Amino acid sequence: MAPAPGWRRSKLWVSIVSAALASCSGSRGGVRPREAEADPTPGGGPSVPAPAASPRPTMAARSEASPTPRVLATPADAPSPAPTPSEAPAPSPSPSATAISFRGRDVDELLNAMATAPVVKVLRKISRKAPIYQLDLGNGLEIAFKPQTYERPVLWRNDILAWELGRLLGIHDRVPPVTARLVSHDLLKDPTEVLVHSKTTPGLALGSAAYWMPVLVDTHLTGKAGQERWGRWLGIQFAIPTDAATASLAEQVSTLVVFDYLQANTDRFRNSENLMADEHGRIVFRDNNEGWKAAQLGDLSTNTSLLRNVHRFSRSLVDNLRKADTPAFQARLQPWIDAGRPLFDQQRLDLFERRRVFLLSYIDQLIKIYGEAAVLPWP
Repeated sequence: MAPAPGWRRSKLWVSIVSAALASCSGSRGGVRPREAEADPTPGGGPSVPAPAASPRPTMAARSEASPTPRVLATPADAPSPAPTPSEAPAPSPSPSATAISFRGRDVDELLNAMATAPVVKVLRKISRKAPIYQLDLGNGLEIAFKPQTYERPVLWRNDILAWELGRLLGIHDRVPPVTARLVSHDLLKDPTEVLVHSKTTPGLALGSAAYWMPVLVDTHLTGKAGQERWGRWLGIQFAIPTDAATASLAEQVSTLVVFDYLQANTDRFRNSENLMADEHGRIVFRDNNEGWKAAQLGDLSTNTSLLRNVHRFSRSLVDNLRKADTPAFQARLQPWIDAGRPLFDQQRLDLFERRRVFLLSYIDQLIKIYGEAAVLPWP
């Protein structure tokens, strides 16, 4: 069904969001209503919930995070301390029920190598909001290592959460694999006041290890011009792209907006470095450390300025989104919980679930108005 002449996105947004908010009003999360965010389209926008007070993490979540269960032993680039029970390496994970790969490599084997292979060389340090190191692990494998710092002690966990979410949504081929590992302070050569020092792993820095993409090219999809470009692909008032290359890119952007809405990542479409493609032109869902913050998660309006322009989605993504409820996400993160170092506290998990329910309600309202064929045009 094509929209009538004069149809405006703001009218669709108001009616659909009102229904979506009503459908998820009973979910947990403690979000309070407030004034709507600034509406970029004529006619204004709906009232949307505001952030809840930042939740106080549980003691388990506030304590120093431990290596992921894929850290099978202390890396060979540093001496092995005798771990206490709470800091001992977690048991080896069971193989994936269905083998998955990333860039032609088995993911479980890749994650194990990223976590345990000795560092051959520190290629460079990238100084941004927090230190990032490009490390060579040999055999053609490089990682981006983000150590735990005193200034931002939990930042490194967010990339791991995004990776686990990507697996849950079935988009593990788009999110570079991420795990945790230990690296010698001597290799990193950061001032002692920067890196977190653990009494049980002296001389070692804990952090995230993300697969280093060998090729990244600009997508030109950020900023006003970029968003206007993909908005014409994904808005129901516009004709759906017919050429295969544009249709594929449109689906990737749609999926990325969903991915970022769930984790409340606001650092994507305003930063061209975080919206890059590989050598084949496929968008890489990388650098997700600015998501998962309680205030952003608790505010359903976070990223709605992007979501409101997306009316077409992948059918398989929506199917997986319906399955990605709290029990499913907890199961995905269970190895961390078993290790005694959960990445997520319960309140943030509740806020994530509220965002998931709202997002599904938004999509279902679109389907109710325009039909599945129009809203779910891609497999």
